[in-house]
Amino acid sequence: MILCKFAAIFLIFILGNFFFCGQLHAQDSSKPVKESKSTFMDDEHREEIYDERKKSEIAAVVYSLVLPGLGNFYTDQYFVGALFMSALVFAGFFAAYGFSSDQPEYYVGAGLLAGGAYIASPITAFFSARSHNENLRRALKVSLGVRGRGVVGFSFKTSF
Repeated sequence: MILCKFAAIFLIFILGNFFFCGQLHAQDSSKPVKESKSTFMDDEHREEIYDERKKSEIAAVVYSLVLPGLGNFYTDQYFVGALFMSALVFAGFFAAYGFSSDQPEYYVGAGLLAGGAYIASPITAFFSARSHNENLRRALKVSLGVRGRGVVGFSFKTSF
């Protein structure tokens, strides 16, 4: 019964995402295309490519908190994402076995395995998104300087 409820909630979640993404796409397609005055691969064009392809660290963490491994899939770490998802599945098996055989020590193992997946997955997804953005920035030779925002900084130089 619980499995049916979980499957129904998961299906609603997936269908809701497809519907929401479809609505976003429909809104984007109705907008007029912005004509860019930049030439091919100049600084402005590379910044536009960077902004389109960068991964959000916050989105990666949120996805991983919803389901361990999902944020890793978002950041193109498919193997690591599959490891975290399989850890969650094995934790479910451990908990089910402990419940069916009336052995509560399996609950501890299931809790540790699931807890480890829920702790480690957002961390790895965050750093993977940050690494992806850094590699993309280096490949496109984009500097993340001021970019239209006022930034105040201080610098101290000492010599002895």
